[in-house]
Amino acid sequence: MTDGKGRGARVAVYTLSAIALVTMASAWAGTTVPGGGQAKSDCYVVLDASGSGAFTAPSTVTCTDGDPSCDQDGACNDSCTFRVRLCVNQPGLPACVAPLSLDSVKPGSLPPPGLIGENCGSFVDKTVQVRTRRNRKRPGKLKIKAQGKAPKGTKPRVDKDTYVLVCQPRKCGTPGTAHLLQGATTPHSAAALRHSSAGLSSGNWYVSPDKIKIKLTRINFAGATQQDSTDADLVDCVVTYDRAAATLAPLLDCPFSIGPGTYTSMNLFVDPTSEVLISDATNGLYTDPSAPTKLSSTAPADGAAFVPVTATLGTAFQQFFSTPLVVTDQPVSLSVVIDAVQTVQLTSSGGTPPTFGTYFPAYVFPSIGGVGKPQYYTSSGTADTYDDSTVLANIIRVYYEPNGAPTYSLFQQRGMSLMGCADGAYGIGAHAADNRTTPVNNDGSRPGGWLGLDSTNTMCWVYAGDQAFSTYSNYLTMGKVPNIGDSTTLRCAQTTSPTPPSSGSTYASGCPPMTNQFVAVPMTLVAD
Repeated sequence: MTDGKGRGARVAVYTLSAIALVTMASAWAGTTVPGGGQAKSDCYVVLDASGSGAFTAPSTVTCTDGDPSCDQDGACNDSCTFRVRLCVNQPGLPACVAPLSLDSVKPGSLPPPGLIGENCGSFVDKTVQVRTRRNRKRPGKLKIKAQGKAPKGTKPRVDKDTYVLVCQPRKCGTPGTAHLLQGATTPHSAAALRHSSAGLSSGNWYVSPDKIKIKLTRINFAGATQQDSTDADLVDCVVTYDRAAATLAPLLDCPFSIGPGTYTSMNLFVDPTSEVLISDATNGLYTDPSAPTKLSSTAPADGAAFVPVTATLGTAFQQFFSTPLVVTDQPVSLSVVIDAVQTVQLTSSGGTPPTFGTYFPAYVFPSIGGVGKPQYYTSSGTADTYDDSTVLANIIRVYYEPNGAPTYSLFQQRGMSLMGCADGAYGIGAHAADNRTTPVNNDGSRPGGWLGLDSTNTMCWVYAGDQAFSTYSNYLTMGKVPNIGDSTTLRCAQTTSPTPPSSGSTYASGCPPMTNQFVAVPMTLVAD
């Protein structure tokens, strides 16, 4: 016999006398491939493939590169690793009656099974490479031939099969890591705004929780078009913010995979249900799983405990890229700051116990690369619980790069004193970016704001009048202060034609003089 190339081919034939008897075993649950020979003999020898690869034909198993249900290495690496074995005398196939034994088997490249009863050989891994032709990836195939011969008198006597393992190519992802970090923190203040010792009532309260558990679920990386966008799932990415921890303390690393491409922004999504723990003796406020509203004015016997809070708003956090993020084969690193200073909203009226609000009770700031210290400024003068219906606070969150330059500021207006400076503002956030040159997102939005810190330690920025940042609404300045408790002043002017930076893409080159100041508000740094 020859192998078709003029050489003698050796074919291993295993007979009943040549194989030591082994313990009979049923085929392991997986994908059974009969082989596509005669239906009456298809059960003499079958291929058993572990996992759940698609059974696309009587002789074929198909797996997609990196699919953990069938690719044993689970990696997207232009190959599929199939785990297979040869089994004999298998019941359950229509039109085929399994013989009690076989006289012989030709297992091809697989370990031979026993010949008596239902039996299987050992599992082996078979790697199938994806084919590449003219820079295009195509399915790779591997054929395995096997034959079983039943005792004389059995009809049909021979089952001769060719099994095909197919590896479908996939656009492989680039590995990434989301480094979750503790946000701005501050201890409970002895000078906190004290309210009724009987607990909070009749107001709109903002609370800094002691702890909060949140689950990050996925990141959407947006390209210039919807077709260029991609999702990156975050698995088991559950993190706990602890008010007692140090600012920027590492909390958790969450891996993900992202497809190569060019991206202009990202949206980080969280599970709407988080877990909140509040233990506020100053204001008589405790989370209590046994209480009807999950809140109690007296400390539970075993202390405050986590309670679930489900939000209907604010469960996605967007961040623009000042320059496009180009993903190739190099790992991607994200920093994700978890902030929970005055993020839990409670409402009450008519003396009824407070209930949780509808907004997500934490703020999440994702960014590419590393981050510097965050700061939290407020006109209320405290990072502790306060009643927004009486205090009317204005808030500025500022996030910095590791070199100390501000990269993003977020204005949350709760007081009326800056109402005019919010008029016409879109998104009330500013980036350290020049909106005249930044990439446009697929929804038409783009980052901007010229946010910068100049040589006099003054921050300044502008707000957009529309999502495309084609118009302007306000120009703001505020002195940066170094210590918790330090005061500064937020100044605002309404303008549709602010002065651009004298050089560069931010006001780091110098904050322009403010003309026609609309309002000035005292602010205090209460957390960093």
